[in-house]
Amino acid sequence: MGDRPHDLATGLSAGIVDRRDLGDHRTQAQLVSELAQLYGDLGNFTAAIELTHNAIALANQAQAMDIAAIYHHHLGRWLIQAHRPMEALDAYRQAIGQFRSFRQAYALSDSNTQLSFQTTVEPIYREAIGLLLQPQASQDANPRSTGSTRSAASGRDRQLFSRQLFNQSPDRGRQY
Repeated sequence: MGDRPHDLATGLSAGIVDRRDLGDHRTQAQLVSELAQLYGDLGNFTAAIELTHNAIALANQAQAMDIAAIYHHHLGRWLIQAHRPMEALDAYRQAIGQFRSFRQAYALSDSNTQLSFQTTVEPIYREAIGLLLQPQASQDANPRSTGSTRSAASGRDRQLFSRQLFNQSPDRGRQY
C-alpha cells in the first residue's frame, strides 16, 4: 500500500468511527463500503468481502434497503474476483430481492422514488446469468455430476435462475 491508499484508508477508518459514535449507521455503511472498494481495488478481495458483509449489516441495521441491495451487488463482484462463483450468485439473488423489497416498500409511500430497471437491476441479472454460463460456475453448482449430466444440470440451473429472476418480476421493462 503506497501513501495515498494508506491515507485514504486512515481517513475512511476515522470517518467510520465518528459515524459509529454518532449512531449514523447509514453513513457508516457507506464509508465501510468505500473502504471495501479501496481494498478490492488493491486486490485484497478477502478484506473487501469481509468489509462488504459489514456494510450490508450496517445498511440493514439502518433499514437502508437501497444501499444494502447495492452492497450485495458489490459483494457478488468481490466474490467473483475471489473465485467463489456460487456465493456470488447468492449475493446477486439477495441484491435483486432487496431491490424488489425496496421498490415495494417505497413505491406506495413515495411516487418520486423509482429505480430504473435498466440501470440498477438489469446489470445484476446480466452478471448473474453470465456467471451461470461460465463452465466453472456450472461445475461448482453440481461438483459430482460429469459430462452430459453436468451440462443438463447447468442448463436447468440457468433456466431456473432465469425464470426466478426475470419471469417472477411483473414489472419487467417498466420503472423498477
